[in-house]
Amino acid sequence: QVTQIISRGSMFEICYTPAIRDQTARRHTIANSIHLVTFSKGKGIIVSSGAEKSIDLRGPLDIINLCHLFGLKTEQCKTCITSNCRQVLVHSKGRKEVVKGVISCEAISKDTTEKPEVIKRKRNREEEQMDTRRKTVDIKRRKAIEQEEQEEQEEQEQEEQEEET
Repeated sequence: QVTQIISRGSMFEICYTPAIRDQTARRHTIANSIHLVTFSKGKGIIVSSGAEKSIDLRGPLDIINLCHLFGLKTEQCKTCITSNCRQVLVHSKGRKEVVKGVISCEAISKDTTEKPEVIKRKRNREEEQMDTRRKTVDIKRRKAIEQEEQEEQEEQEQEEQEEET
């Protein structure tokens, strides 16, 4: 059944985050992954984080080392975290956009396919947006600080007036 699922273009996803958090979950994740790799012969597998927090994310080399524990070869590990993920996106897009056997073909953009000028303009725009956001945040912080200082001064004045009476 596993080979039939893979032959249809479907993939199996292994999430490594539970293996990071808990010892028993680690045991189960590794055992289940080894079984999956054995049945699928290392094909049709995606390894992802499934992370809810950024602290649970790991680098590509860490994931490749983890895949070795599952019984995958180095080349299979790289395929699990790169091209298989792209295939899933293309497959899902094809399922959504195929109408009576007609497919809308559109290149999935990469920074490497765009001209350097376009990339530069995008980066400049993003940097300008970030600067604007930072300025807005700074202004809000200053206003909040000024308001706190004003409230403190008013409280001190009230205390002084109460002491006088």
